[in-house]
Amino acid sequence: MRNYLSLSTLVFILPLFLSCASNSPNKKTDSRLSDDSLVDRMHDHIAFLADDAQEGRGIGTEGLERSADYIADKFSEYGLMPLFSDSYTQPFPINWGVAPLPETWIVSNEDTLTLGEDLMPAGFSSDGVISADVVFAGYGITAPEYGYDDYDDLDVEGKILLILEDEPAMNNPDSKFEGTLITQYADLRTKAINAKVHGAAGVLVTKRAVTDDELIDDLPELHTREPFQDVGIPVLFVKNQTVKKLFSRFNLENAQRSINLNESPRSMPISETPIEMKTTLRREAVEVKNIGAMIPGEDEIVVIGAHYDHLGYGQQGSRLPGSNQIHNGADDNASGVALMLELAKYFMNNPVNPTLWFVAFTAEEVGLAGSSWFVDHSPADIADAKFMLNFDMVGRLEGRKISLLGIESAKELRTLAERSVDVGPVEAAMAGGGYGSSDQTSFYIKGIPVLHVLATPHADYHTPEDDVEKINLKGMEWIYKFAMIFIKEIAEPEITLTYQESKAPPTTSPSGRGDRPSLGTIPDFTQPDSIRGVRLQGVRPGTPASDAGLKAGDILVGMDDIVIDNIYDFVFALKSHKPGDEVELWFTRDGMKLNSIAVLKEAGEGHR
Repeated sequence: MRNYLSLSTLVFILPLFLSCASNSPNKKTDSRLSDDSLVDRMHDHIAFLADDAQEGRGIGTEGLERSADYIADKFSEYGLMPLFSDSYTQPFPINWGVAPLPETWIVSNEDTLTLGEDLMPAGFSSDGVISADVVFAGYGITAPEYGYDDYDDLDVEGKILLILEDEPAMNNPDSKFEGTLITQYADLRTKAINAKVHGAAGVLVTKRAVTDDELIDDLPELHTREPFQDVGIPVLFVKNQTVKKLFSRFNLENAQRSINLNESPRSMPISETPIEMKTTLRREAVEVKNIGAMIPGEDEIVVIGAHYDHLGYGQQGSRLPGSNQIHNGADDNASGVALMLELAKYFMNNPVNPTLWFVAFTAEEVGLAGSSWFVDHSPADIADAKFMLNFDMVGRLEGRKISLLGIESAKELRTLAERSVDVGPVEAAMAGGGYGSSDQTSFYIKGIPVLHVLATPHADYHTPEDDVEKINLKGMEWIYKFAMIFIKEIAEPEITLTYQESKAPPTTSPSGRGDRPSLGTIPDFTQPDSIRGVRLQGVRPGTPASDAGLKAGDILVGMDDIVIDNIYDFVFALKSHKPGDEVELWFTRDGMKLNSIAVLKEAGEGHR
């Protein structure tokens, strides 16, 4: 399951399970439901996909390739036809990985500071050569709601900025920056974009001044297994000692101490002469692939899907940031793939009226990239799809209650689901429209009713502890039997599904400082690097974006005075406002640059 909505999703779902600590006495007994061969096969699928040998099924790993081959081989073994002409695979490129090149340095007077010894680029840095004076900009924060701005009365146009990591007085429980809780302003991408918005040409980032020599000499490790996109200006990490070497008359520790004690900026010019900095990174693209198979039927199509990628060695999205441990993702989402494979086997031998597509999506964890690519490059007209059923995290059922998310995406879904639950082995908590944090969203945007089947959330989510030993196979068997009954219900020729537009429940900011603003757009995370701006995959009805006339396919390039080059600029622009603010939007459509006015609303789940 994708990370960026995970916390709000879990908070929403957890109460649905509070009443189901024990098995329901009104359901069929275990002995009547047991299918040892099914359970054994599902275990074998998960054991293979979640083995350390598959390297957490991370983007760019051989383990992800082996997992794709495994799924394709099972489709073939079970007798399903290839979905993509004569192939089970749908390859597509994804930007992935970054490597610093030796042509990354700082020159000051006669000194040349080098990569790895004195400095390290941020993964989101752009390439470039800059010669400019350096200005100390404190923590690099502009936070009007906290009455704090490091840029107040500071001229940074065309300058290189030196900024500190973290935020002021972060160890003080009485700090106006939420005490010891870290706010959004500590995010380094946010700081870099803030610097760019203020006109800075480049950024140097250093740790908070410390006295431990070992910590002073630390440089952050560059995480190369990430979907990096540059923020538009060069950004280098430098050591505290490097700061002392470059700016001998500037006392970093004193400046930081003053900021923390007074919780007010101490920004100032610090270089006697300009310095020159150069960043050079190699950005890479890898080929990934969706895996699909079909059981031919009538023209109407039912899609059954699950994503098979996970977090590799702890890529962005891990709840243990900085970890290099393998994240096996037994529940997320080897369990969903196992369930999908066994349903494919069953319906191959027990066909129904519509054509069935079974799809294992890749790159879900980095923005639904696989399912987004699939719906835009589907093997037949995606408008012929009657329904999409998505399995994501179905392996850790407690009690018997599953969650069916998206039940309001079609008028008839609740009745059909209740009918299936009534004769099946599970109970169900049903809620929500079609938007969410998993692959069903890509289909719902295209006007297709959807349902996301989820078991019980757990603390091992997006950690290295999500292993096969913790899978509840009996619970998976129950979910499989429910799904089998439900698919048969949906497949009946006389059953029609009436698509319904839906809105997600509002969410509030973790800090409690008011609600997050939203425009109501759904970014297209598969857009190529060549596109500057944020291409929209969809626009939710009844939102500021739809009221302002934005449509799917538009490219958002500006909000008020903020130029939007990428998704990070977009997030920064939103964070700079609050619900109720009126903003001017700039966007391109069919090569024409247009503008419109929108009034931001409170954020909802599944969109920005």
